[in-house]
Parts: sequence; C-alpha cells; structure tokens
Amino acid sequence: MNSAHNNTTTLLASSSTFTGLFEGLHDFHKVDIQVDTDQNGTLFVDSKNIFGSVLTSQYNITADVVFHKKVSIKGTTFRVRFTNNSGSTQTRMKLLSHLNSRTETDNNVEDKLDTINTSVQSLVNYGGAGNNSSLGDGSVRLQTYCYGHDASNGQMRSMKVNSTGVVSVDDATSQGKLDTLGTKLDSIITNTSTIDVNTDGLETKVDTTNTKLDSLINYGGAGNNSIGDGSVRLQTFCLGHDSSGGQMRVLKVNGTGVLSVDDTTSQGKLDTLATKLDLINSNLDEVDLNTDTLEAKADTTNTTLSGIATQTGTSRASHTPFSAVSVSAGATSTSSSIDLDTYKVVNVYGNDSDTSFSNNFDMEVSDDDTTFFKNSSFTSSPLTNGDYLYETDRLATRYIRFVYTNNDSSSHTITTKVSLRKS
Repeated sequence: MNSAHNNTTTLLASSSTFTGLFEGLHDFHKVDIQVDTDQNGTLFVDSKNIFGSVLTSQYNITADVVFHKKVSIKGTTFRVRFTNNSGSTQTRMKLLSHLNSRTETDNNVEDKLDTINTSVQSLVNYGGAGNNSSLGDGSVRLQTYCYGHDASNGQMRSMKVNSTGVVSVDDATSQGKLDTLGTKLDSIITNTSTIDVNTDGLETKVDTTNTKLDSLINYGGAGNNSIGDGSVRLQTFCLGHDSSGGQMRVLKVNGTGVLSVDDTTSQGKLDTLATKLDLINSNLDEVDLNTDTLEAKADTTNTTLSGIATQTGTSRASHTPFSAVSVSAGATSTSSSIDLDTYKVVNVYGNDSDTSFSNNFDMEVSDDDTTFFKNSSFTSSPLTNGDYLYETDRLATRYIRFVYTNNDSSSHTITTKVSLRKS
C-alpha cells in the first residue's frame, strides 16, 4: 500500500528539506522506502508511539545511487524527511514510501533467532563432565580445560594444578640428576676446606715481603735527613755528574726547594743584553717625542682639509620638480622648492606636451623658502617636440621653484629636470 503523505518528486535546493506528514500504520509494521536523486542527502524516518515519543532512524543517501530499504516501525505513526546537503540544487528527485505488513516468514526468522540465542547460551554455560560450581573468574564465561595426552593409557588428561593455579610437574629423571648434582656440590665444599689451611704459609711469605718494602721505603742513603713531604715515602735524590771531580753530586736547592744554577758566561751575556735593551728604550723615548710633533701637524692638515671639503662639497646635483605632471586646462601647478646651498649654476630642461609653448613656465626665487618672487630673467628656449632648455650663471639666491600655468583649453603634461653645479 502506497503512503498517502510521504512521497515526493519536488526538486530541493541546497540545504532544503522535504517533510512528510505523520500517518497511521494500522496493520502495517514496515515501510519500504526508495530514493533516487542526483545530489547527496540525508533521509530521516520518524516513528511516534501512543505516548507521543518520536524515534528517528537516519540514512545517508549517495548521489546517483538508488537507495532501497525496508524500515521496521516501532510506533503507531510514521513520516519521512529528506534534506539536500550537497551544496547544489537537485535536477532529479524521487522518494516513494510503501507500507508492508508483517509476514509469516518474518515470524519464522525471529523464532529461529531465539533458538540460536538459546543454543549459544547453553554453550557458554557448558564446562564438561568435570565442571563444578566454583571456577573463579571462569564461572561467568565459556569454561574450557587445558588437556594433555596420556600416551601410556591413550587418554586425554586435564592438566593438574594446585589450589592457587600453579601447574604440577613430575619428572623423575630430572629429580635424580638434581640429587646427583647436590651430592657433588657437597664434595666440593668438603675439599675446599683444606684450601684455607694451605694459605697460612702464603700469608707468612706476604708478611716478610711487606717488612722488606717498609725497610726500602724508609731507606734514604747516608746523607738522609728530614725532608718534609718525602719523610713518609721512598726518599731519593736527584744526582748530577761532576766531570771535573769524577763524582756523583746531589743537585743543590735552597730552603724553598729552588734549584741553584751557576753559569758565569750566561750571566755576562744577559748583562750585555740588558744594556742594549736600555739603549733601545732611550731611542724609543726620542721617537715618541718626534711622533707628538708629527701628530700635531697632522691635526692641522686635517682641519684645513675639513674646511676645504665644507667649501667645495659635491660638485654636481640633480632634481626633478615635475615628473610627467598632468595639468588641467586653466590650472596652475607649483613644484616643491630646491635648496641651492653652494650651487650657483642652474640648468633647466624638460618637455611640455604643448609644442606651441603658449603656456606660462616661470622660475620663482626665495631667500627664506617662504616668500617667493618671479625671476623675470628666466626664459626657456624651446627646442623640438616640446623640449626646452634654460641655463643661468651665478644665480644669487638660496631657493628656487617652478610654476606652470596651462592657458590652453585641454590638459597638458609637463616634465622638468634641474642640474646644479658649483661653478
């Protein structure tokens, strides 16, 4: 039986939702739902019981894959909802709901499932003929035994453990070998007792050796005396060979242990070297006096050079008052001022898009960079294609700037460059 209120073919825009109406199931218990659309979405099946509680089942729908499912309804009414969450509007949408009743086949399947559950539970509780009622952790789970094969009697035997679960092991061969090993260890202990007796003679010889070592340590020769740190150790002297007297002589030191050295030839050479060093130091003092005079003269020279650098500075400089500046018809454009400082020669050149040179192009001068006056002697010489050139010699002012007035009926572009020289 087709649903009366939960079918649709209406296309849904992105994020839009179709919501059906709750309708009674009567004798039906399942809804056969089919969805065919070209956009991804989510299907919701709502069922409501007699108390008004709603249970919802949710299914993801894939674009261009027909969805078909029989949904069991637990309540008395149901409805279907579908949301287009693909981000695009559908061009194909078909949602059909068909009511199905419970069949005899469904009842048989559920009976068989109950039988299977009963069998599984019986298997879980089964523990074998030797099962008892108290198996600790195993009493609530499937109980199994670990078996071994009794080859002599052809039987399977459960492995034996004590009350704490420790496995019992019985190996007569191993036990016999352990007993034999224990007997041999007892014999070794008895034989080693005589070793202690035999070491008594060795200890006597060691004592004799220690006595001789003590005598050697305290021996210091015929001229021995108390020599501080060496008094409790083996005392030796450092000897040298007196080739003239044919004797071994102890090296001589003073009361602080400093070695005495006597070399008359070396001492004479050291004295001569000291005299020469004194002469060198005297000459260095004269050199230092001479460098003071030289440093004073160098300071004077640097001062003079600094003054020259200040007066000369950089011989050339350049500026661009107008860089392709567009001036509207009837408008006037004034450039930034240029500080001439020590520059005197001014070259002005550039280009005016008004090739007839009918516009006004003036230079203004100022001493304080605030009040400017027109330089009446400034007249640019027109060249070709709107280029112009002007040069003035020994301009007696500190600041200059340029004013361009467009007298034409259309806008014009002015470019001006300034080259400065000291002379």
